[in-house]
Amino acid sequence: MVLLSLLMVSALSYASTQGVVISQVYGGNGVTFNRDYVELFNASSQPVSIAGWSIQYSSATGTGLFSANGITALTGTLQPGQYYLVGLATSANGAALPMVDATGTTNMSGTAGKVVLVNSSAGLTCNGSSSPCNASQQAQIVDLVGYGTANYFETQAAPAITSSTALLRANNGCVDTNNNSADFSTGSPMPRNTASPVSVCGAPANQAMLLSCQALNVNVGEAGNVQATASDADSVVNNVNAVSGLVNGITLSNIISANQEGDSASVTVNTDGTLAAGTYPVVLQFSNDDAQSASCTVNVTVQAPASVTRIFDIQGSGLGVSSVSPLNGTSVVTEGIVTAKLPGISGFFLQDETGDANALTSDGIFVFGSAALPSVNVGDKIRLNSNVNEFNTVTQLVSPSNIQVLSSGNP
Repeated sequence: MVLLSLLMVSALSYASTQGVVISQVYGGNGVTFNRDYVELFNASSQPVSIAGWSIQYSSATGTGLFSANGITALTGTLQPGQYYLVGLATSANGAALPMVDATGTTNMSGTAGKVVLVNSSAGLTCNGSSSPCNASQQAQIVDLVGYGTANYFETQAAPAITSSTALLRANNGCVDTNNNSADFSTGSPMPRNTASPVSVCGAPANQAMLLSCQALNVNVGEAGNVQATASDADSVVNNVNAVSGLVNGITLSNIISANQEGDSASVTVNTDGTLAAGTYPVVLQFSNDDAQSASCTVNVTVQAPASVTRIFDIQGSGLGVSSVSPLNGTSVVTEGIVTAKLPGISGFFLQDETGDANALTSDGIFVFGSAALPSVNVGDKIRLNSNVNEFNTVTQLVSPSNIQVLSSGNP
């Protein structure tokens, strides 16, 4: 690492192969969080013991020494990709930090300062500027971060922070070019400790989950369901929950975790037929055993019933110049009771349930379409979409679709 001082000290350098770096600096205790903190990170591929090490601090441009601002002792061993949280000066305001791994009392500046990670617990009687660090002291500095107007740093100072921002080392702590300005940016503080998920530098990135959330379309008064799935090639999808959208009338069921990597997890989204017409987005969040999560949306659309045209209105009175249906050539939604199935002529007869008591209009009609025959039985009351057509002067319905059985066993 290269250490530079702007005042009274020439450029200095030393090599460090210990792999633990300062990954975050936050000095705004009492605003976002109730404590200042320094986060450490093991960017190497080997465990590193930090027992007997310390965090030390000096103001950006003052004459105070690193040894004069409180020495925070460290303990333990960091595994590759593991974080370590050092809690410092406290305040009555702000959110509590996650469980800290080491505790000190140093009150760091929320804008500019100098932080060193030292491989001993002895205070450094230098500050890198008005009191230069000699070769022996430099050899104890594992990492240095100067930020804001600091006059001691690696190559160039990191940007200044505010009471609500922190310094964040790039790529979750993996970037170390020996240039504080290049290695750090400012952002919202996100303290991590030894219990946080590890982030091993150079490890292959986890593959994204593949989600499938199909829409569910039903009519008013109609129940329905649809299945949503998620899979992950390199992890096991083991949980799903609804982030939003579970209003009365919509439920989840049949939640099944994947058995192994690459298998699908699934969940069924149900509607019970009590929803009013409208669209209801249900946001599902799947998660896996690598602490990843991903979301997709099942749009439940409840359609208002189409206007039903009665059979006698389709037939018309037959009076006038022509007996052709007044609705010939149009598409209609109608309903009635199936009175006969005639596979030989590819259709069935449909009778209006009550009729209109008008001798000039027919209450029955022939529905032509062999594909529809398996969907209905004699005695079924059905609703269907169809086209009005004239065949040899007889009005009929052709191309039936969207057949719904409303009830069965009718006389």
